[in-house]
Amino acid sequence: MHLLQSISRKEYIMNRILIVGRLLSENRGIDTLVRFTLKHPELGHIIVCGKDVKGHQAGQALLSLQRNGIDKDGRIVGAAGRHPFSTHSHTDIESFRRQIIIYDLIGCEDLKTVNAMIDRHM
Repeated sequence: MHLLQSISRKEYIMNRILIVGRLLSENRGIDTLVRFTLKHPELGHIIVCGKDVKGHQAGQALLSLQRNGIDKDGRIVGAAGRHPFSTHSHTDIESFRRQIIIYDLIGCEDLKTVNAMIDRHM
């Protein structure tokens, strides 16, 4: 929460990003993010940072989704969480994967590092 609050208070960061938030689950949370992304074609980059939620490992699942997609049952291939399933169609997941680039800063809680990533890619 500390990193999220720090980012949201920095106008120079908020003016360069579309959304900031927490990703709490490897299923509903990611499904919500996929849905939002597909409705906003201007969203092309996602930075995953901060602590990953223990057990759910939503950040790791999101990275796995980007790298590997889902299997025929909707399971996120390579995700380590408890219930890494998507309710989206394969078509939607493939559109999501083509639309975005995800940068892995899982574990990083340093605002300067996150801002440097934004400077390089946004």
